Amino acid sequence: MSTTTFFRKRLRGGAALGVLALFGTGVVSVTGFASTAAAQTADQQNCADVNADGTCDTEQNQSVPATPAAPAAGQIDNIVVTGTRIKTPEAQNAVPVQVIGAEQLESTGTVNVQEALLQNPVFGAPTYSRNNSAFNTSSAGAATIDLRNLGIDRTLVLINGRRVVSGIPGSSAVDINMIPTAMLERVETLTSGSGSAIYGSDAVAGVVNFILKDDFEGLELGAQTGVAETGDNFTLDTHVMLGGNFADGRGNATVFFGYTEQGAAYKRNHYTEEGRSNLDSFYGDTPFERDQPFYSSYAPQGRYTAGDYTFTYGPDGQLQPCFATNAASCSNALGTGTGPNGFNRTAYRYLAVPVQRYLMNLNAHYDVTDSITAFVEGAFESTHARSEIEPFPFDTDSPTYSNGQQAIETRYNGGIVRNPFVPDGVGGYQCANPDAVSDGCVPVNVFGPNSFDAAAIQYLQAPQMYNAVQKQTQIGGNITGSVNSLWGANPIGLTVGTEYRRESQSSQWDALQAAGLNGGNALPPTKGSFDLYEFYGETLVPLISNSFVYDLSIRGAARYSHYSTVGNTFSWNAGAEFAPIQDIRFRGMYAVTVRAPNISELFAGRSQDFPTVTDPCVGIGATGGGALGENCRAAPGVLANIAANGTFTLTQSDIQGVTSFSGGNPNLQEEKGKTLTAGVLINPRSIDALRNLTITADYFRVKIEDAIVGTPLPFILNQCYQQGRSDYCDFIVRRSAPQGLNSAGSLDEVNTAVTNSGGLQTSGIDVTVNYVQGLDIGSDRYQATFHAAYTHLFTGYSRPLPGADKDRFGGEVGAATDRFTINTGLGNSDWKLTLNGTYVGPSYLDDQTYGYKEWKVHSEFYLGSQVRFFVTDAMEMYVGADNLLNNKPMYFGGTVDATTGQDTNTGVYDPIGRRFYAGAKLRF
Repeated sequence: MSTTTFFRKRLRGGAALGVLALFGTGVVSVTGFASTAAAQTADQQNCADVNADGTCDTEQNQSVPATPAAPAAGQIDNIVVTGTRIKTPEAQNAVPVQVIGAEQLESTGTVNVQEALLQNPVFGAPTYSRNNSAFNTSSAGAATIDLRNLGIDRTLVLINGRRVVSGIPGSSAVDINMIPTAMLERVETLTSGSGSAIYGSDAVAGVVNFILKDDFEGLELGAQTGVAETGDNFTLDTHVMLGGNFADGRGNATVFFGYTEQGAAYKRNHYTEEGRSNLDSFYGDTPFERDQPFYSSYAPQGRYTAGDYTFTYGPDGQLQPCFATNAASCSNALGTGTGPNGFNRTAYRYLAVPVQRYLMNLNAHYDVTDSITAFVEGAFESTHARSEIEPFPFDTDSPTYSNGQQAIETRYNGGIVRNPFVPDGVGGYQCANPDAVSDGCVPVNVFGPNSFDAAAIQYLQAPQMYNAVQKQTQIGGNITGSVNSLWGANPIGLTVGTEYRRESQSSQWDALQAAGLNGGNALPPTKGSFDLYEFYGETLVPLISNSFVYDLSIRGAARYSHYSTVGNTFSWNAGAEFAPIQDIRFRGMYAVTVRAPNISELFAGRSQDFPTVTDPCVGIGATGGGALGENCRAAPGVLANIAANGTFTLTQSDIQGVTSFSGGNPNLQEEKGKTLTAGVLINPRSIDALRNLTITADYFRVKIEDAIVGTPLPFILNQCYQQGRSDYCDFIVRRSAPQGLNSAGSLDEVNTAVTNSGGLQTSGIDVTVNYVQGLDIGSDRYQATFHAAYTHLFTGYSRPLPGADKDRFGGEVGAATDRFTINTGLGNSDWKLTLNGTYVGPSYLDDQTYGYKEWKVHSEFYLGSQVRFFVTDAMEMYVGADNLLNNKPMYFGGTVDATTGQDTNTGVYDPIGRRFYAGAKLRF
């Protein structure tokens, strides 16, 4: 069994001084900062309705309203929303921004905010989460987000409007584990690439801005615990938050301490629609039919080939002359044996990895004068994640060993190393030499089940060590202000600024693991750095204000950057807003975006993987098969296989014996993208019954040129054999002759690399509906809330190379054509009931492997609920459940769409089933 514990620690800090000066009727804000960019704040909008307890309702999951009530005469109530640095008296923007408030997050009972965000259809399948990272060698338990399914490196994550150091080695992606859920004020999601000119590289798909509480007063204690119906997946979430004002309200300091625990969920305890997942399986006649058991042919009791026979130890511990991987018995000329003898890897596998988090945060600010504000922020987060998978085999079935035989001596790092399993003399198992004995060597019997004693294991096992360090330094300043319009419209907003940023990362495994000699893949080190300086500007120009139309404005932004790696880059955007009346606003934005390659894409060594791929040559005979047959028979090993079997045939060892290598490319250049959004926001506040209703509909289109892509392995196989592209065949290595138990012609390697050769495009429409309404029923005052978000995809595809066929992802697993989420609630001063539902539309398996729209995964609707009781003004208690309907995912284990080692895609479909939680919160 291979067990790895990951410890991740992150430290974030920054300080800034904001100066506000008045020049005539214009306002200029000068902000300087170290380590992180300038803070953004958003004043609370005027209350549209009140909660049952008399407080203003701030619960949102909507586009920011374009036209909140105007401030009182003479009052300056400027705010900033994500996607612009310009302060305006209204929360307006030419691009859509979806907001989830603290109350709605609480109503989902989420422990990690990633879980709540993934319900929103603008987010694609996560690259890393608890549910899909059990087999990840360096990022198990990490949590990332991916807007529009364009990749985690194309979603920019901010905290309080500032960049955050990466949490994934080699990547620019942020580990969402560092976000304290209970300290969140709200989450703003800019669903447009226009943020590239505002915030810089990585904002190609959009921006997610986590805004933390910085004005909390009092003491808050919170605790929540939960468990899955199967008895695992235990959760615990505790926190303490303390805050207060000082200096007569001119300053505030808020501190947060939190501990969360999400326990392991074991694959063997859970189910798909095909039944319990307690035994190894593979898909059968169709991708959705399970062939079980489908054990590994690498068994812990050993499998030994001598001549034409394979020996093993049966369930009774006795040596037998045959090996039955899955069958109940076996036989040959030497005798019979009892099976199955294969290895059930599922018994060792996590479905969701256990994660512990320790969180500390500080937010403090002080108004030195009416024009000068100083603030400081700090955070420390430590994540402990544990990965546990089945043991790796000690295997001589590879080209390293001649005909599957083990070498007596091996040259390693320039020296000769003696094989400790091969003694010099006779008399049983011995250590290699006296030096080995002095080092603690204990002779080992490699034959039979449980033949290693504790002392031998202690000597043989080598601990895995991994160290990764990511650093980010950022210094910058900007001037933000406004000048009077010469034509009588609202003031013109302006921002200019400059930034310097340096990124450095390094990651290194121990020497054995780096070479793939310690029970895992070869994982070479990665080390690199880059820096850049940038200049940017933004303007908002109202053309008509409060005249025959309510508002007509144009805006634009530009950013020049100079990278030490790719040189000069330039991004810009231009947009317009038109509100004929206050109740309706049309908006549009066109942007040219830039993303520079990250450290892993530039400098990563050639890492090893063991993918699951489908060999297109299976079933090809000596003649026929068209172009596919000719291309397959061009490999001598395939011809030899056909001669031996009649048609090209693979064994289970062949299916499991494919290796893949991929690495970085220091010659990469920046990606260039073009995004377009156009939509409408309706807020009929002139109609009293509908003044709390907000409806938005926005079209989006994202095109990325010179995309940095690692060409998908199924695409490489398809282009080589089905399409006859010889350049793709260079990535493929087949065995020219039998090697150990692997057949002639079977795939040995299918490799890939990153290049600026790709293209990406996606388009669709986002719709949000939000409504809050007070209701009088008898003598009680109730409040009803309704929030919905819907996304429909028109297109979604990539092109691995210019001129290559489209590799569609829109409509496939992880990028359903239709998705929506609904959160609705009803309550009064004593209680509140919330229902939340998430719909994932029908999706298809990968078109490159199984054909376009050939195999369909049916839709799923997940229902959750929570009841919250307001016991006193200072205490509330709640209970809730997720996946109330106990939906079980469809089975498609072994396909390229399934998560590695699992029976479905556990990042898209809920694999854990029904689960419950309860909690309480105290405020003083």
